[in-house]
Amino acid sequence: MKFMYIFGTIAFTVVGQLLSKWRMTHYEGKVPQEFIQKFVFLGSLFLDPYILGAYLMAFLASLFWLLALSKFSLGFAYPFMGLSFVMIAFLSTFLLGESMNPTKIIGNILIVAGIVVVGLGYQSQ
Repeated sequence: MKFMYIFGTIAFTVVGQLLSKWRMTHYEGKVPQEFIQKFVFLGSLFLDPYILGAYLMAFLASLFWLLALSKFSLGFAYPFMGLSFVMIAFLSTFLLGESMNPTKIIGNILIVAGIVVVGLGYQSQ
């Protein structure tokens, strides 16, 4: 059950990032160049319900992360956050049409291998 805190953190992080990227494609080419106008634009995003949903996902991820840290050492739990990179890479390919190539696939395999190695290191203690 305690691993659900880590996986909840990852799931909410991934959903929030995908939602943010999906929604920001709506604003593509609409971000002002001048600093003050850019600041006002960013403030207006707080009125966008999809962006608010992404912020909610980040908030929920942080709550799950606090629960995860109550059950695991930081050195054990934090490497699992690398799974969010892997999930975002593959889900953004299928859901957002972003590119995937052999180099990215190899990189994601290396991330997973690193998580396994770190996990095994803590298991042997």
